Amino acid sequence: MTGSVGFGGMLSRLLAHRKLDAGVLAAAAGVPEPELAAVLGGAEPSASLMRGLAPALGLHTSDLFLIAGRRVPDDLATTGPKIPGISSLVWCMANVPEAGRRVHELVRDQPRQAHPEQASTPVYDKWFVPGFGATLLRLFGNRNMKSTDAVKALYLLARFGPWSASTLHMVGHRRKEVSADLVAACAVVLGIPPGDLAALAGVDVPDRPPYVDPATPETVELIWEARNLTGEQMRYLDDQSHVIRHEYDDVMPSHLVCHCSLFRGNRRPWHRPERP
Repeated sequence: MTGSVGFGGMLSRLLAHRKLDAGVLAAAAGVPEPELAAVLGGAEPSASLMRGLAPALGLHTSDLFLIAGRRVPDDLATTGPKIPGISSLVWCMANVPEAGRRVHELVRDQPRQAHPEQASTPVYDKWFVPGFGATLLRLFGNRNMKSTDAVKALYLLARFGPWSASTLHMVGHRRKEVSADLVAACAVVLGIPPGDLAALAGVDVPDRPPYVDPATPETVELIWEARNLTGEQMRYLDDQSHVIRHEYDDVMPSHLVCHCSLFRGNRRPWHRPERP
């Protein structure tokens, strides 16, 4: 099981994995090298340091705050969890890529507020507890992904599981191991290089995850772009994604077809075969 280390320890492992000198990173980030050295030695990082480090490391700045166990500043925070969540949009991207790309265009077309206000408590708020499992749940929460959204995405994009949300919670509470397979799958969904996330977690993962859905790169973009949409916008997108998927009823694999009132195909409803 991964050990619990501070942000300095995780950052040290990341630099070692990348074979990156602290002085070079400090220069690229525009931060004082002594301040970075102090953090690598166990000091608490300042907000200005993390704002400088994140782009130099190729990470979302809000992600780096959460990796460090710090609350995200208001100007970087999500607008909070939405009902419905992101799952239906991810499903379209993974199962009907043509429909998914149309949904993604709708996401991109949604107007954004310059500084959206948080409508509710962030999804990740309860996961400021020790352990890398909680770190993973904070990172999912930073994308407005509840545990149910996360486990669905892990299966759709990385063929990990299927897990229940409660199983993922066990990882967050350190009652289940943060395995290398879980870290590799999370890297796929979060859009973080597997080696980087593994270094932060203190586990070894293969250079390439066992499975990555072809639609993953665009899906990762969609998830991030949707994180600051309003609840009303997410309801609209959820409705539209369902309408759009039905335009592909005649070409979709039969076991994926939804036979609601919008069904447009000529097939008979699909039923799971009975077990012998």
